Amino acid sequence: YGDIFLYKPALMRIIGFSVNTAYKLYIILINLITASTAYVCTKKMFIAEHIALICTAGYTMAAYRLVDTYVRSAVGEAAAFIFFPVIALAVWEMYTNDEKRPVENSILLSVGMTGLLFTHTLSVAMTAAFLVIVVLILYRRTLTGEVILTWIGGVIGTILLSAVFLIPFLDYTIHVTTNSSVNEGSELIQRPKEHVQDPYSFRCIPQVHGAVKDNIMYVKSVIENE
Repeated sequence: YGDIFLYKPALMRIIGFSVNTAYKLYIILINLITASTAYVCTKKMFIAEHIALICTAGYTMAAYRLVDTYVRSAVGEAAAFIFFPVIALAVWEMYTNDEKRPVENSILLSVGMTGLLFTHTLSVAMTAAFLVIVVLILYRRTLTGEVILTWIGGVIGTILLSAVFLIPFLDYTIHVTTNSSVNEGSELIQRPKEHVQDPYSFRCIPQVHGAVKDNIMYVKSVIENE
């Protein structure tokens, strides 16, 4: 996943915050930005403030988002929730607003999709599949000049804005040996899993070890000072 948004908690850690404090502040920041984005976008879509507030509350308190944030600690996917309303607003404006404004909607779409790329790559694939379904269902409106221009502009804008991530990502995918090939033939990998999450635990090892090491170093410093 893209790590550009992780620079915020990383900077907090560098200036002296503990890993736990930096993480908690980052989660608070994600929640605030998610709520703000949801409110601004739904307010623009539905005009009425009370509807925007209801939508914002429902979105930010959605069970899946809360599980991502507070149970699974999936900060990448949790941060991706910031950008779904932006994409929804772009599609809404494309298909419901008589003033199509292809440039503005292309920018919205580009920003939303780029945000997903920088936070949670899998969300890009799922969102793209959903957008294809929308295009096919609303094909009559899709086949108009302004909407076609918006989609083209959105794709080009996304590629340009996310090139700093896409180019290294593709290069890495093509040339670097991944865990799947390194672990090929491993009895542990091939063993039947009772839980889907078991194989995923391998990717969590560095984060867990890092937090443990941070706490050990903190205890060591306290003991040495005392």
